[in-house]
This record gives sequence, C-alpha cells and structure tokens, in this order.
Amino acid sequence: MSRLDDIDPSLAVAPAEISVAATEPRMIAAAARWADGIDFSVGADVERLRSPSAFLARDACVSAGRDPSELAFGCFVQVAVTDGEDEMTEAVRGLIITHARFSGNFTSEAASVMEKVLALLPRLR
Repeated sequence: MSRLDDIDPSLAVAPAEISVAATEPRMIAAAARWADGIDFSVGADVERLRSPSAFLARDACVSAGRDPSELAFGCFVQVAVTDGEDEMTEAVRGLIITHARFSGNFTSEAASVMEKVLALLPRLR
C-alpha cells in the first residue's frame, strides 16, 4: 500500500511541530521529553519562567538524552491595550481566571494523559 504522498507529491510536507502549554512540573517534564516546544503558562515573572520552569525543562531533556537546545520556549502573557485601568481589568478578566484555574490544578491527571499522547508522536510522524 502506498503512502498518500507517493500518490500525490504535494502532500509530502514536514510534520507539524508540536508545542505544549505547560504549567506544573510533570507537564513541563513530559513536554520536554517529547514535544518540539513548551509554552509556559506561569505568568510574566521572568524569575518564575527561568527557575523553576526552564530549569525543569532543561533537566528533563538531559534525563531523556535529548539536547536541550532542540526545545523551543514560549510563554503566555495576558495583555490588553485599553484607555484605562478599569477597562484593562475587564478586558483580561476571563483570560486570567482561566489561566489561574489551570495553573493551580496540580492534582489533575493531565500530565499523565499528555505523557501517553506525547509518547506516540515519534510513531505518528
């Protein structure tokens, strides 16, 4: 059986890069082992981005035998351009509530589920 890109060469494209939004240590470690990048959702505090988040990702790469320089980093920062502070608060209220809810959800099963999903990526590419 032929692959589709053998039949139609226009379908021969590079696989999409996978970037995982991560907040807590287990999800950061899972993403560092399997994904192409991590988008941290830990706020705009540079020290929190650097330590522990980036250090956790680097250590997870090293533990998995992966070169940490292969992993792309990004972060989510809620921003609103408004005419005043009251309008700004209202503009970002929903985003902040959502991110605050998930950034403190350390007891969820999300990391173990994502670990299983991310482990399949090499076979799917």
